Amino acid sequence: MNYLLPKAIYFLKKFGKESFYVLITNIVQVIEKVFVIMIVSRALTISDFGIYGLALTVSSLIFLIIYTPFYNGVHRYSVISRGLNQDNNFISVIFRSWIIISFFVLSLTILFYFLLLILNKSQWFQITSFVLIFTILSSLLELIVSYYKSLRKHKSAFILRSLDMIIKILLIFILGVEEIADIFLVFIFSYLLSLPFLLRIFINNINWKINIKQKFWCFKIFSFSKYFFYWGIFYWVQFNCSKWIIEFFDTNENLGLFNALYQISITPILLLGTTIFAFLSPIINEKTDLRGKSKIDLYKLLKNIAFISPIIIALVTLIIYLLGETIVVILLGNKFIEVNDYFIIATISSIFYVLINITSGFIFSKNKPESLLLINILHSIFTVILSIPMIYYFSIMGAVYSLLIVNFLAYFATFLKARKVLTTNIN
Repeated sequence: MNYLLPKAIYFLKKFGKESFYVLITNIVQVIEKVFVIMIVSRALTISDFGIYGLALTVSSLIFLIIYTPFYNGVHRYSVISRGLNQDNNFISVIFRSWIIISFFVLSLTILFYFLLLILNKSQWFQITSFVLIFTILSSLLELIVSYYKSLRKHKSAFILRSLDMIIKILLIFILGVEEIADIFLVFIFSYLLSLPFLLRIFINNINWKINIKQKFWCFKIFSFSKYFFYWGIFYWVQFNCSKWIIEFFDTNENLGLFNALYQISITPILLLGTTIFAFLSPIINEKTDLRGKSKIDLYKLLKNIAFISPIIIALVTLIIYLLGETIVVILLGNKFIEVNDYFIIATISSIFYVLINITSGFIFSKNKPESLLLINILHSIFTVILSIPMIYYFSIMGAVYSLLIVNFLAYFATFLKARKVLTTNIN
């Protein structure tokens, strides 16, 4: 005990302020998500809430395939670029890259229009257009927040998140929400209002003249990101295939119920995982050089996380068992009460998914993202293979249990891969 107390005091002095801002930043996100869920679930019918969930999968598809791989590259090298006094060149590269990527996303509107005509769902074009614009604008916020977090500027990230939340909440009260399109219009207006604050970081630091150093950082970012571009589609399948399978085989009402379950089980747990990752990742990257050689024992840290995971699962299970029905009623309203039957299983499944992401971060720090490619492909394939018959015969229950099984197996495989990567010496 005498040994642990000084260690705890040292940790609080060194990381206390940083941990505080990481925590409250993610609390702000939780508050925003909860508020939106509470408003939208009461404003829409159960069936429309399901369609709203499908609309979000379109945004998720673009993020995971196009934007998120880019963010991963930025997150990996931002600390190193700052250490080399290359801030202006690095910021110039990421802003110019974001503009090019966003123009490409905007051009997808035409592709989606013809796709919806082929699928005989032209009535969805307006919502799809709103979703694409919302995705582009929100991606700028996510890029800057990711950049700040990678540099451990968690106070700046907190300020941006808080500003975004306040504007959204005010607009929801002023404009109101009655249908799906209204939700995305509120989001679009909120990002447009915050745009001057978001662009300030780039305008003050950007160097428009392309030089050899910018080309170097562009090469490093996209070389690291290319594997994430490859498997972005597989991440999307893992997240969203259950919704589309339910939409195909089941009713819109069950789709709405599953989306409600998704919102209250997966979203909060992912934010919890983001909190942990936002704290750990910059520290790991700062202590790990370009070759992937680390100054800290990453495998020991990974084992500690794996050790406390069952404790977290048991604690979350107990909380939901005691308060699950109350949580559902508060967040979603009485009309969604039956999702409480699957709340515990869905949340445990989400915890395993978060553990996959945290464990993967250790592999990324070693510059070995390609070693996870096969696991991600198999994860997606087995998710679809298991979900189709389970959803066909058991509806929502089948979707929840299939995700639990697949996510557990994927976490186990990812942990074994991380152990191998972390225990292999780098010359």
